[in-house]
Amino acid sequence: MPESEAVVIDPLAGIVIARRKGGAPEVFVHDRRVDNIAGSRWNEAGQAWTVLAHLQAPAGPVAPFLLRTNGLAALSRKPGLLDLFWVGHDSLPRTSFSLGPGNWSNSFAIGDPLVRAHAMTNLAACSPGPDLIEVPFIGRRDGDPKLRLYSTQWTTASLWGNTREIGGEAVPLEPSSRIAAASRSSAFIDVFVIGLARHALQHVSDDGNGRLDRAPADRRDAAETCPHRHSVLSGHR
Repeated sequence: MPESEAVVIDPLAGIVIARRKGGAPEVFVHDRRVDNIAGSRWNEAGQAWTVLAHLQAPAGPVAPFLLRTNGLAALSRKPGLLDLFWVGHDSLPRTSFSLGPGNWSNSFAIGDPLVRAHAMTNLAACSPGPDLIEVPFIGRRDGDPKLRLYSTQWTTASLWGNTREIGGEAVPLEPSSRIAAASRSSAFIDVFVIGLARHALQHVSDDGNGRLDRAPADRRDAAETCPHRHSVLSGHR
């Protein structure tokens, strides 16, 4: 990738790559000098990456207030469209969408303004299809001392909805560990988090209708009959 004298890459925020459906992959980083996101995309014709450039929206920089420790997330739910996610200085998840390379919307906060992301959590954005986005993260509701696993959902019917708790409280969460989410089919989203005790790996699955809930864990019959499941996978440091 060509170097850019205009962008100072922030290693703490990391790097994220997403392929715009029907298009080329794009890479995003945080510029720690100007406090904005910069991106590069693959030029198929020239067989090279474009020079990193700051993302601009109609109102100015796409992400002028970004918490470095939360990193970035990106996905493409349908052809031509790309969604970018991060956490703002107010600890609220934010997003900007792009209808084409270099065309970005003004950013906005998503979900419940009383649920704030932990300073070390990442946004594990995932989409099983063109009509659904889930953005799981570890956070805390104002006035609640406990850290919980939350998710904010987008659907074509309701757009960005409220933030809700998912997965129950089986094991206290390790806030300094990254979480992960993936769609194994159009009917399921799997979310993985690390528990504080024994650093056990916890798993929450969604039946594809936006319902992420706790169900009986570590039972084969329950896993086969229940559309959503919460389980604990033992592990050691």
